[in-house]
Amino acid sequence: MDIHADIERCINSLAEKFLKWPFNFFTESDAHSFLYYYIFRSGSRELKQQYPTANPQIKTVLVHREYPTSFRYKKEGMELNDTGGRGHYDLVVLNPDFMIKHSIDEIIAKNFKKCCVNEEYHLLTAIEFKLVVSPLSKNLREEIAKDFTKLTWSLERKQAQNAYMVIFNRVRPEVTYYEELVISLPGGLCLQSIFFLRENICRKSPSFCCLTKIV
Repeated sequence: MDIHADIERCINSLAEKFLKWPFNFFTESDAHSFLYYYIFRSGSRELKQQYPTANPQIKTVLVHREYPTSFRYKKEGMELNDTGGRGHYDLVVLNPDFMIKHSIDEIIAKNFKKCCVNEEYHLLTAIEFKLVVSPLSKNLREEIAKDFTKLTWSLERKQAQNAYMVIFNRVRPEVTYYEELVISLPGGLCLQSIFFLRENICRKSPSFCCLTKIV
């Protein structure tokens, strides 16, 4: 099975569960946890099995949470800068082809000195989540924009092959705002969004999910 296709299938399953039971998710962390659990319960064997590192005696799974970026940036102005800090992706799927050539410390990459910054495609996929529980404020819009920027850099710097932004909203659709996200990005990148909308009977307001793939 194509691992990339299976990742998208699992993400779509998460969206369906949110639309059906939006109050099962109190926090963004709940969404991370569900997707992590679903991958290991229902994902393909290729997605959930262990893969070897450069040391064949040391293996690990592909899916991990809070994985660090391979680049540094200034978070205040969101500018790439070698003196800045590193960010973290909410959830990633490691690239087995990268893993087999590197030590476990280089794969974990917690120490930037051991991060293989000149290597391409550490990751098959990088994923960010946002849970909207009140009308979109300026601060939340800025947080979403920062996550999009980070994911865009993950592609431009070739850390990840694919990147997804998953926005759960149980307040109101904000369709106009989300449609504005489907725009061209620098370097020929663009956003492809899939919108899911369902009425939430409990609160008589829509549960809304925006799945955006950056390509």
